[in-house]
Amino acid sequence: MCEADFIYAKAQQNYVDVFYKTDNGMQQETFRNTLSNIMKQLPKAWQVHRSYLVNLDYLESVEGNARKRYIRISTTEETIPISQIYYKALSKRLSNSSK
Repeated sequence: MCEADFIYAKAQQNYVDVFYKTDNGMQQETFRNTLSNIMKQLPKAWQVHRSYLVNLDYLESVEGNARKRYIRISTTEETIPISQIYYKALSKRLSNSSK
């Protein structure tokens, strides 16, 4: 898996499910690791929630309101929650990248 193929990661206790793009669609691998270690290995990974990392290249939309926001990823139907503490940095990053 190369870094550009990384779509998103979801942490559950001591395991991280990493979703990535392949020629056959989206694949998943589970690692016994922490989200912060995965983040160090994938510079494109952007933390949007305590349990989620996303590759902003696959970002389709940010939806919701001030109480509950989430991200839609272009390759999956799953919605990924955005924590309030990460939303401010994410919106700043998105406004900088659109310039």
